[in-house]
Parts: sequence; C-alpha cells; structure tokens
Amino acid sequence: MDVRAQRKLERAAENQLIDLEERAQARYDWALALKKQQSEELQRAVNRMTAVMARMAGPLKFTYEGATINVDGGERRLRTLQYHNHLWIAMRLFVAAAEWGIRIGDFRAPKGKCIRCGKAIR
Repeated sequence: MDVRAQRKLERAAENQLIDLEERAQARYDWALALKKQQSEELQRAVNRMTAVMARMAGPLKFTYEGATINVDGGERRLRTLQYHNHLWIAMRLFVAAAEWGIRIGDFRAPKGKCIRCGKAIR
C-alpha cells in the first residue's frame, strides 16, 4: 500500500474510532448513573461481569476494513472504549431482565426515570 493510501486509511480509521468513542461515552454515562443507584453487592457483581467480559474478549486491537490499525493513545484508549461498552452491556442485561419481570439480586430501576434511557417520566 502506498503512503497516501495508508494515511487515508488511518484517517478514516481514526474517524471511525472517534465515532465509536462518542457512542460508547453516551452509553457509559447512562450505565454508570444506573450502576451508582445500586447496592454495593450489585455493583461488585457488575464489576465482576465487566472483568470476565474483558478477559473473554482477548487481546485488544482495532481493525478497520480488514486491517489492524495502530491507534494514537494505544492500549489505554482501546481499554477505555472496551470498559465503557462492557459496563453498558452488563447494565442492559439487568434492565432487560427487569423489563421481563425477572429480578436479579437487588437490582432497582430508577424512580421517576425511564429504565431504558434515563429520561424523566411523569
């Protein structure tokens, strides 16, 4: 691959990664707010869930259009992105169960807020 094509691919990959980070940040904000409303026991369970997910995911790498791309900020940036996504997944599991009437531990839905998006409801 010539230098120009390589730079173009790297710019496109960086833009894609930025988009992923923005979406993950919004999800993380929701998940963290919901996690903080839970008991210490449930928070520990969520922490264990995210740790297991990270271990199961294996080595961190960012792939774009079939090519593994070196990322500015490297592993720290990818690890943050991964944690944000894993926390969101863990909290979505609790929410999905609650929506179906399945109670896991002492999970509590937020009062006065939509369980899915966190917006205030009447």
